Parts: sequence; structure tokens; C-alpha cells
Amino acid sequence: MSTFRLIVVSFLLLIVVITLWRLQKYKAPRIITRWFLLPFLALFLILALISNIIVNKAAENKVYSDVNLIPYIETALVLGADKNSAPEFFSKRIDAAFMLYKANKVKNFIVSGCVGPVNYDESANMKSALVAKGVPDSLIIMDKEGDHTLNSIMRCKDVYNKNKFIVASQSYHAARAVYIASKNGIDAVGFYSGNVGIITPPKEYFSRIKAVFFQ
Repeated sequence: MSTFRLIVVSFLLLIVVITLWRLQKYKAPRIITRWFLLPFLALFLILALISNIIVNKAAENKVYSDVNLIPYIETALVLGADKNSAPEFFSKRIDAAFMLYKANKVKNFIVSGCVGPVNYDESANMKSALVAKGVPDSLIIMDKEGDHTLNSIMRCKDVYNKNKFIVASQSYHAARAVYIASKNGIDAVGFYSGNVGIITPPKEYFSRIKAVFFQ
């Protein structure tokens, strides 16, 4: 979620909370708050805490920021990001992938993303960015059906026959990817070159709940 969208969502939620608080003198809003909203909030917090612990435990000692410490693995999976709406996320993932190449930690890449409207092709954009940095075209496989993290990881295994790889993304995303991989019998480690803004954005907690309890 971009910073602008996060601000808008936070502002709308604040309006809802203030409105409900001012309406507590009426019976119906009071019942909705006590019997629906508060239990839902409590459930969300519990699930977020549990899923966060599980993901971090699975990724413990498996997500690296120092390229010298990460083990050599033949393939790196670069997870997609929108070059236009999330340029910092995109560039950090490309930087991470290129660092792995320069340090001879990988032999080839799978750039996995989705294809959208005109000029929106995450995998093509990632490949172009890596080639521009000096990575040979022949070392890059484009996966244009990686529309979400689970799909990108499973396609590495099922389509490209990779049961072991390095995931290049932001630290929190790489940790979730490593958890998803381990959950599906895949040996993966993560690598990141830097985070953008908030270390763990609010959206990630929803994604972790989904990964742990609903995938």
C-alpha cells in the first residue's frame, strides 16, 4: 500500500471511530460497537500477534541483509513491485537482486510479477532494470503469472522445478515468503538491500494472517 493510500485509509478509519464514539449515546451503535466491532478488533489483534510470531520464527536466521553472509543458491526469486506506484520498493528489490549477482551468490533469476493495464508488466520491468545494471538477459526468466506471493513461490516449484532459492524483497516481505515456502516444503532464504518507510507496514499484518490461517 502506498503512503498516500495508507494516509487516506487511516483518515477514513479515524472518521469512523470518532463517529461511532459520538453515537454511543444511542442503543444501536452501542450494540454494534460492543458485540461486533470490539470482538472483531480483539480477534484481529490476537491473529496478528500469533501470525507475526509464527512468520518471524520460521524466518529466523534465514533473512539476510549482508550479501557476504548469505549462502550460494543457484536461483533468486525477485518478487514483483509496481515500478510506477511503488518505485522505491521496486528499486530496492532490483538492488538486492543485483547485489546477489555481483557477489556471485546466484546463477540465475526468476522475476515474478503480474501484468495489468497498458505499460504495466512487473516481470518485464524487473528484467529490463536488471539488464540495464549488467545482468545478462539469458540469466533471467520472466514469470508473468506471479500475481501474489504464494503464487510466485509455488510456480517456482511447480513450473520451474526450483525447490531451493533466494527471495529478494523487503525484509518483512522476504520473511513471509520464507514462511510460505517452508509451509509448502520449499527451502528458501530471503535477502534485502533496505526497507522503505515503516519497517512493517499495516498491510503486512493482514497478509501474515492470510498466509498463516487461510493459505
